[in-house]
Amino acid sequence: DTVAMFGFVGLQKLKKLFLSGNQLTHSFLLRQSYYIPRSIRDLDLSRNPITDVRERAFYFLQSLERLYLSRCGLSFLRGDAFVGLFSLKDLHIEDNLFTQVPSTAFKS
Repeated sequence: DTVAMFGFVGLQKLKKLFLSGNQLTHSFLLRQSYYIPRSIRDLDLSRNPITDVRERAFYFLQSLERLYLSRCGLSFLRGDAFVGLFSLKDLHIEDNLFTQVPSTAFKS
């Protein structure tokens, strides 16, 4: 979780953000998702140790079209995890450790 708080502020034209293969955890999502530019269409967080996606984790990214969370070691998605992602077309959550996924995780 070494990405500086407010590290993405001022990048309003940014469309793609690739942060795969780092050591970002679910606490990164809690602290930084609000500061990721609303213009983001593609967000790749794959291959990070994000084991848990909490409610409304990406709520402020309503223009997001593609979200990559594959190979994160995800074992749990909280209810309403993807609420607010009205533009989402592709969600990649393959190669994780799910034993169950709540049906409310995909409610829009």
